[in-house]
Amino acid sequence: MENIQEKSPMLIVYQGLKMSETPIEGKNAIGIWVNGVIVFDEAPRKMGYTNAKKYCRSYRKSKPYATMGAKEVWKMLLRNKMREAFNKLCETVGLIPLASDTPYWFDQEPKNCYKAVGADLRIWSVSMGIHPLYRVRPVALYSLQS
Repeated sequence: MENIQEKSPMLIVYQGLKMSETPIEGKNAIGIWVNGVIVFDEAPRKMGYTNAKKYCRSYRKSKPYATMGAKEVWKMLLRNKMREAFNKLCETVGLIPLASDTPYWFDQEPKNCYKAVGADLRIWSVSMGIHPLYRVRPVALYSLQS
């Protein structure tokens, strides 16, 4: 299954959820569609867990609204070959590439800790009393059959 994921085409997402395999001149990309999810551009700043969750929920460019993305989505995106292809497409259309130096928050209701996943696929656990700032990228499930 990993081979299928790594070979899956990526589509550029524009306002109104219009998608294209190639850049469209005069249009600004808002994200990349890959394997059933739209990964929107990165937030302009790092955020704590609560603010990251609010930021993604208010990012209403899709139905259902965006979240911080499941751990499985981030593990798929941060694999070396997938990250390289995703970053090349981001650079082509003017989106922020996936970072390799700081973790991203992922969507998980915290019990005793908040969690983020780094480019090395390590899960970062942080106690609820601490509010670290990590990168944020809204993610929304989106079927091409919609």
